[in-house]
Amino acid sequence: MRANLSIVVLAALSAFMMLGNACGDPVHDDLVSALGAENPKVPTGPLHRPGQPCMACHGGRGPAKSAFSMAGTVFALIDKTDPLSGVVVNLKDSVAYPDPNSKGIDTTTNAAGNFFLHSDEFTPAYPVHVKLSHPTAPAGAGKVMYSHVGRDGSCASCHHDPVGTESPGHIYFADDPSGLPPSQ
Repeated sequence: MRANLSIVVLAALSAFMMLGNACGDPVHDDLVSALGAENPKVPTGPLHRPGQPCMACHGGRGPAKSAFSMAGTVFALIDKTDPLSGVVVNLKDSVAYPDPNSKGIDTTTNAAGNFFLHSDEFTPAYPVHVKLSHPTAPAGAGKVMYSHVGRDGSCASCHHDPVGTESPGHIYFADDPSGLPPSQ
């Protein structure tokens, strides 16, 4: 009798473990799979996957170990996908925005045009307003996002190519080269 009970318990435990492994989030799994393979020329890290929805992997459900609260990529021009480094991305959430003295939080794009804030650095109270600037760009250059980020800190969830009814296109700094910093 005791051996039969052990077999039943072992079988139940095995079934529970298999069920646990089979009950993932298929929507999240599909989102991660849709990203495709890594570019073999770019190591995994801050410079990888420019223009892709960072939060698919860095949103807290993995597979990345680091969790971001806001992340995206800034490209130089409206009609090209060349990254722009050194862009200051200013984020003002619903706590900071109403206060005229609040500067919000800034982060800066890296060599791939990527920017990100870890969850422990910034937990946005949506909506979030966004402004792009660059310290060496011509006066008046940069962009202000006149709508707001309402719920998803992954910029490429909305801003991706091609432009169409589902997206305004990638995030860009200037309409033409005259609005870019001199080094570009």
